[in-house]
Formats: sequence, C-alpha cells, structure tokens
Amino acid sequence: MSDLTVSEGQKALFFFSQAYPQSPVYNVGYLWRIQGNCDLQRLREALVTLTLRHPILRSTFAKQEGILVRKVHEDWTLPFKTLEIESFGEEGLSEQYLSSLRRPFALEKEFSWAWTCVLEKQQPKYLILVWHHIVGDLWTQMIVMDELRSLLLQEPLPEPSADYSEVVKEQQAFLASPKAKKEIAAWSEILGPSEPIQLPLDLPRPKADSFARGCVAHRFESALAHRLQNFAEAQGVSMFTLVLAAYQLLCGGTADKSPFWSVPRCREEAAIALPGPAAFL
Repeated sequence: MSDLTVSEGQKALFFFSQAYPQSPVYNVGYLWRIQGNCDLQRLREALVTLTLRHPILRSTFAKQEGILVRKVHEDWTLPFKTLEIESFGEEGLSEQYLSSLRRPFALEKEFSWAWTCVLEKQQPKYLILVWHHIVGDLWTQMIVMDELRSLLLQEPLPEPSADYSEVVKEQQAFLASPKAKKEIAAWSEILGPSEPIQLPLDLPRPKADSFARGCVAHRFESALAHRLQNFAEAQGVSMFTLVLAAYQLLCGGTADKSPFWSVPRCREEAAIALPGPAAFL
C-alpha cells in the first residue's frame, strides 16, 4: 500500500463527508443499456483491468497525523455486484439505480465507486456506475467508458499518460509559487472583502440540511440561444461560464449588493492530465 497526497478539492470533499457521513449528495451516477452480446466474465475482467490501470480507483482516504492522504491498495476486491431484472422488472430499474445512487460511501473504509450489472436471462443488459466525486467527474466517466468499450472489444489501450498524483504535485507547486501569491493578491484586491449575501426570498435553514433540491427548466428560443453562443465565443468563454455570470449578477442584484464572482479553475487543472487519464484518473 502506498500513500499519496491529495488535492485541495479532495480535502474539501473529504471534510464534507466527515461532517455528513450519511449524505450521498456528492455521489455521481450513470446507467447504461448494454447493446449486443456481452459476456459477464469478460465484463468483470475488463473492470478489473480498469481498476489496475488507474490507482485512484483502488484508493481509500485517511488522516495521518492530521494530514489527509490517499492510500492505494494492492490487495483489493472489485466493487461489483449483479442483479436479476426478472426480480423487479423494467419498471423497477429506475428505483434500483436511485437506490445505488443514494448509498453513501465510507471514504476511509471502501473504494469510492461501485458497479452493478443488471442481468436478463443471465446476460448483462444494464450497467450502473456510482462513484463519489472525490475520485471522478464527467471527464473521468468519459474516459472510463471509452476504455471499457475498448477492453470489451479487445482493442489495445495506450499506457496512461499521467496519474492524478502528478496533477496534485503540479497544483501544489503552483500554489507555493510566487506567481500564485501574486495572482491571489491581485484577485483579493479586485474582489475586496466578501460577505454572505442574504436573498430576500430565503427560508429559515434547518439545523440539519436534507440537501433536497429542485430544478426549474427553461428552454431559450433558437434566436436567443444563437446570440448567447456568439457572445460567449466573442468573450472567449464557455456557455457555462456565461450563464454562471448571469446567475451571479441576478443574485447580487436581488440581494441589493454588488455582484459576486467565482473564478473556476477546475477545467484548467483537469487539462493538465489530458489526453490520457482525465482529471481524477
């Protein structure tokens, strides 16, 4: 077993898991339908190969003398189980997926991801993947599924170009550099002191957050969507950044305060390890 340093983001996610050990709020889940013939044994072997390729998939997290480390295990068991669809039917598939998604991970005791294969007449038909955000994100999922497909087709895979521990080292080196200190000072001066905003529509907060949330969907007209896309391209930002900025302006105006900002760096940091293993791999 080897011990590796963790990123600042992983420290925050671990802190949250310790504060809310029964919360699955940072679980990320995927459900795929398997088309064509897929041998269960070959699927299991492919998942074992993926786990061996990427050390973070066989890692747990622990505090040692007050410092959080990632422990990479050499002796491990694949977090994999099977279910028979005949026992709950197609209509019960969503509930099976949600049940897997709602199960919290004990980051100190178990791997932060799990596979469930749903069988129909002993043949794989659906594949469920759930993992904690401390080990993966959307980019990670894309790489995992691309590599899994190649393994099932018995296509050769290139050696991983980097491990996430190397990304962490680069991150730490940057944070300790004079350039980082200069940037932090500059942004601190630009943004000034920050205060929590109090939205007028806020409801009293419960003592224990349930993390129950809602979603309001809105579809932009085609002409407006094109204008927004053109504006984002002219500013050199993504649509995500543009919409986030609009949301922040709305919150600032609603609270009768100056707009507030965040400076996301996750995309830049993730790009360090690409192509090859994604941000967490």
